Amino acid sequence: MKVLTSDWNSSKDQITFVRKQVFIIEQGIDPEDEWDEHDEDAVHFVTFGTTAVPTGTCRLTEEGQLGRLAVLPAYRHQGYGEMLMTRAIKVAREMGTQKGFSQCSSRCATVLHKAKLPL
Repeated sequence: MKVLTSDWNSSKDQITFVRKQVFIIEQGIDPEDEWDEHDEDAVHFVTFGTTAVPTGTCRLTEEGQLGRLAVLPAYRHQGYGEMLMTRAIKVAREMGTQKGFSQCSSRCATVLHKAKLPL
């Protein structure tokens, strides 16, 4: 398992693959609502297992918002989500973010709380 810190232009294919599967197909989110102006400027994180196929993704906006956390169904409950959040928190701290906020599940909130980065 590994996590890549990237940008939209470098990892757009991997990011859109995961988010389309999770948010648009699985959760029924309208594609127009999934993609926004923050994607191009955000720091993106993509996880991989033993192959080049992405397993999950999330993003950190310039405002310090952690979001768009998505892990493909076959890879859930294996630590990919926590890996993504841990890396995002590390990068947020490196960027000088003192206070983060997130739109994510209670499990995601638990990871943020453990890292002492307030929601």
